[in-house]
Amino acid sequence: MIDRIIAEVNGDIITLSDMENEGQLLFDRIAAEASMDDRQLALDAAWDQVLDSLIDQALITQEAAKNNIVVSEAEVDAPFNKWLPPPG
Repeated sequence: MIDRIIAEVNGDIITLSDMENEGQLLFDRIAAEASMDDRQLALDAAWDQVLDSLIDQALITQEAAKNNIVVSEAEVDAPFNKWLPPPG
């Protein structure tokens, strides 16, 4: 299957499927909650927001790699785990 390229960020590609995967929950919520009159405008704004987010993620990842910054999953999760109740 050929995926459509939406953007290129310093050689990194953002595809249509990246956009759909990243924004699916937001797109579904808009489809369910927005009035018919406002739905397309809200979806267009959401697509822009998701694309901006993916571009930001790519730029941050590239800058971290350039500066040899490595962050473990545990380091990313730690601040959230302080606020979330333990599972179970």
